[in-house]
Amino acid sequence: MMEQRAIHGHIGQGEIIRGAQKLPAFPRIVQHILAVLDDDGASMNDLVAYLQRDPVITGKVIAMASHGLRSHGHSEVRSIYTAASFLGLQKIRSIVLATSLADFTRRSHGAKHYWLHSLAVGVAAQELGAAAGLGNDYAFVAGLLHDVGQLWLSHFHGEEFQLVRQLVEEHGVPVCVAEQRVFGIDHGEVGRLLADYWELPADIGRAIARHHAAAEESWENKLLAAIHVAEVISNGLDLPAAASNQVTHLADGAVACLGLDLQGDCSVLFGRIEARFGLAQALLA
Repeated sequence: MMEQRAIHGHIGQGEIIRGAQKLPAFPRIVQHILAVLDDDGASMNDLVAYLQRDPVITGKVIAMASHGLRSHGHSEVRSIYTAASFLGLQKIRSIVLATSLADFTRRSHGAKHYWLHSLAVGVAAQELGAAAGLGNDYAFVAGLLHDVGQLWLSHFHGEEFQLVRQLVEEHGVPVCVAEQRVFGIDHGEVGRLLADYWELPADIGRAIARHHAAAEESWENKLLAAIHVAEVISNGLDLPAAASNQVTHLADGAVACLGLDLQGDCSVLFGRIEARFGLAQALLA
């Protein structure tokens, strides 16, 4: 942490929460899905009934199912129930989470590259989480929201945030160090405070807060490790394509925590990440 006084002046929890109250409402469907992940009584019908309240998300689900059926020579899907039966609960949840958070980002005036980067990290984190036995959508949500603190900072302090970008891109200052220098807080901690305010699970908040802290972690938490590794992989795969993508430090402890062998043949894992990102990008365009 920088010892000198922040250029902008320290941004505290109160200001972050007041800002969150001015953003569009956080999608309740995200909280609903996370709340019932471990509920054995939660059914596809429950989720479909919830989806029918949102025609935009329903349309995305039907579009995804139609794409899959057309590739097998079948006709298009016209019913949300048919779409849900074809896709299955896991894919439905992923579509709903991505669509609702994409809409939240657009309504919060988030830049297109910000969202595409978040989507890439979310997809990579979900694939890594599945390989490591996480077995739920926490990794996807944490990946989609890992940089939500940057969304807040750019929305409410746009000029100062450009100074952060200048420090990073022109002077090679690590992003969290640059944010501490300008705001007295980094985007990870801003994101954690937002996640707490939105009543998201504490593990998601911690993963958001610490995904850049490679040298400071003992790496015993698979969710945190998945977000850290996912961001490095998405940059390495150039998802989305950008001149600013760089492969930063990859913590060996995070890789070991996930039980991965990135020195071996990762073509299948990387291929799945690239394919899923491309399909999700087309669906959410």
